[in-house]
Amino acid sequence: MTRTRTLSRILPGNREEDKKVHAMFKYRRTGLDGMKKAVLLGVAQGPKHSVFQLEKKKQALDAIRELLHNLEFATWDTAKLMGPLGAADTGKPTMKYSNSAYDDKYFAMSKGQYTVQVFFGKKKVILSVQTINDEREHLLSVVQKFCGK
Repeated sequence: MTRTRTLSRILPGNREEDKKVHAMFKYRRTGLDGMKKAVLLGVAQGPKHSVFQLEKKKQALDAIRELLHNLEFATWDTAKLMGPLGAADTGKPTMKYSNSAYDDKYFAMSKGQYTVQVFFGKKKVILSVQTINDEREHLLSVVQKFCGK
């Protein structure tokens, strides 16, 4: 006979097992440095082209910048993403993030073997990465490092 877990079983309680389960869900929402992760909504990959769909929040902007730095893009390349916040040159925003500042914005940049295109829609962010070689697994692991489900 199998038993199913109820929602009250997952919520934190006095039991040690409940605390472990709650900590696991809490870790999933935050990165190793304690910063909230962006939400990855979908992935489509071909041999030399990968497309990632993220939920449009401030964490998505931070995750994309960190991902590009991880792919060896320079800081001045990723500073372009901060343009709608008044920081296209320095990378340090002069205004607070808002979703409306990034409605229908498009950014494109190239570095070595990577060509990256970022489109900010109304509710989602589309990140398109084209490579010279087949780098599907590497790109997916890098994206999962900065994004949660």
